[in-house]
Amino acid sequence: GANNIPTDTDVVVNFSESMDCLNPSFAFIPLPVPFTFITSCDPTLTVLTLQLTGGSAFRAGTTYSVEVNTTGLDGNYLVDSPVMNPWSFTINAPPTVSAPVLSASGCVDAGSSLLVSWSMADDLEAPANLSVLLVYFNGSLPVTITGPSEGFPGSASYAWTLPFVDLVTRVRVEVRDSANAVGANESVSIRIDTGAPRVLSTTPAEGATNVSLDATITIVFSEPMDRDSVQTAFSSTPVLPGRQFVWTIGNQSLEISPGGLPDRTRFRITVARTAIDACGPGRAMVAD
Repeated sequence: GANNIPTDTDVVVNFSESMDCLNPSFAFIPLPVPFTFITSCDPTLTVLTLQLTGGSAFRAGTTYSVEVNTTGLDGNYLVDSPVMNPWSFTINAPPTVSAPVLSASGCVDAGSSLLVSWSMADDLEAPANLSVLLVYFNGSLPVTITGPSEGFPGSASYAWTLPFVDLVTRVRVEVRDSANAVGANESVSIRIDTGAPRVLSTTPAEGATNVSLDATITIVFSEPMDRDSVQTAFSSTPVLPGRQFVWTIGNQSLEISPGGLPDRTRFRITVARTAIDACGPGRAMVAD
């Protein structure tokens, strides 16, 4: 009748006397699939343990009936006792948790407060007894928002102060029950934005001389940019009539192929402050 049993639990039987531990038999209904196992006894031969191996495990949310048969060292078979044989137990089902809903979408200001909401349930435990962990992702690295902690209701919310980073991320809710089973779900992606974009570097550098006639002009921004606004804001003196734009690094780096540069000519390249980032509705640069 036990429930909330972990999927990797060993089956342990205590006997009233020393047993033949070389030839025990266990009958399961239903059968764990695949069903591979090892058995062992303690030094007194009164405690018999069955351990599932080879990828076998009990299935979550399933009730199993099991019967053990073996003989004592004296050759006598088992007789009835107050302890049931066969007996049954139920394997724990992990908590269920909805995909977290965020109070803002798209592009959100770093340092602002974002409400993360989710619902969760477990077939055997009250929501307040479930352990909750909230994380966001910096690339593939999870970063803790809060937890693990208990006390959340079935429909829960948490106010998250966004970190000061430029980042596309998502929120993951992990809910763990007392049997260590975990249910998890993730939100849609959002973009955290720290403010106005700026130019990080240019190639050729300011004041460069002896630049190759077939050089490529590269502008690297502090964050992904809106392509059309940058290309419209781009200008050169004198004009580069054969220019072609190529974006790389997720719209954060712009390469301009001039189509050939004239010899002994000084160029001045400008990206006007009308260029905006890709964080909708878009922030303009502070200056040209």
